[in-house]
Amino acid sequence: MTRIFTLIAVLAAVTLSACSGGGGGGTSKSVTSQTVSFSSNGVTKTTTTSYSDGSSSSASLTGSIDSVQWANDHITKTTIYRFTDGTTNPFVETIGPTLTAPMLTGVNYPSHWSSGTSTGTVTKPVTSPKQDVFGDGYKYIYEDGTVTKPFQQSTLTPIGAIASGAINDPNAYVTAPTKGTYDLRWGEPDPAGPAYAANFIGDKNYTLSASKKIFNGVLSGGGVACMVATANDVNCGATLPAPSPEVIDAWNQGWTGSGKNILIWDDISDTAASEHPVTVETIAQRYAWGSTFYGMSYQTTIPNVLTLDGGIYNDIPNISINIVNMSYGADLSGFFIKNPTYTPFSQTGLLAARNSYQLSYSNRATLLTNTNYKGLSNLAGGFDLSDAVLVKAAGNDNIDAEYEPLNYWISQNSNDVMRLLIVGALNDIGQVGARAYIASYSNKAGTDPTIQSRFLVESGKSVFSFALSDYYNGQQLLSGDGTSYAAPRVAGYAAIVRQKFPNLTGANTADILLTTARYDTLTCYQGSSAGPTGGCDKAIYGQGEASLSRALAPVGYLR
Repeated sequence: MTRIFTLIAVLAAVTLSACSGGGGGGTSKSVTSQTVSFSSNGVTKTTTTSYSDGSSSSASLTGSIDSVQWANDHITKTTIYRFTDGTTNPFVETIGPTLTAPMLTGVNYPSHWSSGTSTGTVTKPVTSPKQDVFGDGYKYIYEDGTVTKPFQQSTLTPIGAIASGAINDPNAYVTAPTKGTYDLRWGEPDPAGPAYAANFIGDKNYTLSASKKIFNGVLSGGGVACMVATANDVNCGATLPAPSPEVIDAWNQGWTGSGKNILIWDDISDTAASEHPVTVETIAQRYAWGSTFYGMSYQTTIPNVLTLDGGIYNDIPNISINIVNMSYGADLSGFFIKNPTYTPFSQTGLLAARNSYQLSYSNRATLLTNTNYKGLSNLAGGFDLSDAVLVKAAGNDNIDAEYEPLNYWISQNSNDVMRLLIVGALNDIGQVGARAYIASYSNKAGTDPTIQSRFLVESGKSVFSFALSDYYNGQQLLSGDGTSYAAPRVAGYAAIVRQKFPNLTGANTADILLTTARYDTLTCYQGSSAGPTGGCDKAIYGQGEASLSRALAPVGYLR
């Protein structure tokens, strides 16, 4: 600073001479003052000199950054500029953060995944946080998909589920409006999935490699010669049609229901074979090909539990059942007149029937909520049904589903209702280009708000037909329809969803299937301008047609 002051003193004493033509005389002027100013960005220093004759001159220097300092508030930035004359200038500015939206780095499969025998690691999706990034490098995270800072659905899909850049499958915790937080972190894809899908390439039928034992009978194919085939006869494999395209797509991504346990609670005795449970089981397995299946009879209060090959479940550890399929209901035939379709005698009669079944339901409810169901008292193992998704066929009486006793009484149980799905039947699988409608026999969602809120629809067609020449214990399996066959499709969906998102509860899984269902695959759909259901009647279709693809990428579709 001494050097600078000295410079100013010297300049003030300088006498300048101005020369003019021939006389050799002149005038002089002296420095009267000097001021220093800086540009708005602090980088340019300008020195202005004033003289005694009223004139002035200026000189500018451009500084270089000497240092940068940030305050603790992360937005106050001080840049120190140094000039060639040795002076410095602190320039202070306020710089706000930049808000960055989440970005998705998608899944990556090993190159040889499609062989179905891949042992390579699948790289799961990663979604970057919603955060403020400050100039000093500090980041303030609003949402990062953790349990403490879950993503908001509106953050991931700000302009709709199908908008460009929408993130429907973030592999993270996500909070949806009114629905709470879902743990949508991925499980492990099944490397055998693409091989399952390859069996049905081109929507073709697939013949199993051999006949197989299912509960107390043998499923076989191959014509009359295989009517009474024994299990594992390589000449007598049954033939199955392709599942829906959504299922094939899920398999190709490794979602097969692998590691999930499905209980078929049906017309299964310890010795007799019935066509109904094998059809139900085959439909569910044709969707959740990687799942493990068990069977239990509804015919007795304390039934045996069967493995798929008919063995009695015994001397093995407790197993958590992930999905229970109930393709049965109360026998209401005595309450209808055939003319030629079934017409109920009266609503009063149906209510009486419903009340009469309360005790029967209570016996079953004990099993549904039991965390260690052993069946026979001498069994060492047990089933835990307490977190299973409960998939119930709506019934085939062409009435509102609330009048089917088992539907109603399960819906009244606070332990069961939040994991309950009641499934009505469509004439076929609905597609946007080939819409489906409620089957004439199917029970409908009705006006009971609880039943309606748990009601889905799906195709009620059997997988078997006369043309396929499939047999069960020597009896040819024919085509048929019913809500019994709609329910196991949804049960298969539930198993696939629980494999992909293994941290979901049974209630979460049921809720996702309900809130991602759609109406635009149904003939009643009149377009989005007709309201949230597209003009479809909730008293008929409930929450709409179950959609596996939406349930596997639920963010944005969660209503």
